[in-house]
Amino acid sequence: MTAIDRVGRFRGVPTEGVIRPTTNGFPQFIVSIKATEMFDEELGEWVSWEDFDQSITAYLVLFNATKPIFHYACVMRAFNWNGTDMGALQKDDYEGLQISFEVEENEYKGVVSLRANWVDTYDAEPRGGNMTPLDTGDIKALNAQYASMMVTKAPAAAAKAPAKAKAKGKLTRTKAQVKGPPKMPVAPLADTPVLDGEGAWTKINEALDGKTDSGTISAGWVKIVNEVAADSGKVDADFGTEQWNAVVDLLLEKLTV
Repeated sequence: MTAIDRVGRFRGVPTEGVIRPTTNGFPQFIVSIKATEMFDEELGEWVSWEDFDQSITAYLVLFNATKPIFHYACVMRAFNWNGTDMGALQKDDYEGLQISFEVEENEYKGVVSLRANWVDTYDAEPRGGNMTPLDTGDIKALNAQYASMMVTKAPAAAAKAPAKAKAKGKLTRTKAQVKGPPKMPVAPLADTPVLDGEGAWTKINEALDGKTDSGTISAGWVKIVNEVAADSGKVDADFGTEQWNAVVDLLLEKLTV
């Protein structure tokens, strides 16, 4: 059996799974999945993938320092897991269970690899695939359910554009006066390496090089992640490279003063 060699949406059969801690001690579910179908974007349908005999191993972190993250709910759905005993996920036979998963490119320290970053039930909608809006009743129910987590402060009113000054008279411009600003050369944008939560944690620990105890780092991590979440309006599960770089910079600034 060979490794899956392309990005895409797949269906498959999990063959073996274990629970192991990440390098920073968070529990992760590591599961091997044999691909049986792939979604052909051009045809708009699922096609058999069994003849390629390909598989991939998913590394699904279930918790961060404070709470479950998005993989936790995905694993509950895909593996019919009750969410209370991680030992129940460790198997070498899932008795014919079929799931769906998405393979994406992941870049870390300049090295690009393919990862199964999402698992779900066999017939689940792909992420972002269902664009049907919820009706008013469903929206009200969601607002009520998550009211305690929402921002309660009203946004500031948008600033009004300044009024145009009245012209005092006709202005005659010479040819020299209507020249535009000189064109400046535009520097090419540098490639920004992708950074995730685990990469941010590793980067912080490498920079501190054992000079700060893990308890202090963990306490600072929770505080800074919450601050960045509040500033960006995103939960940590939705952080991108910009937010994780901010966590790294702020925490190192705090711990190296």
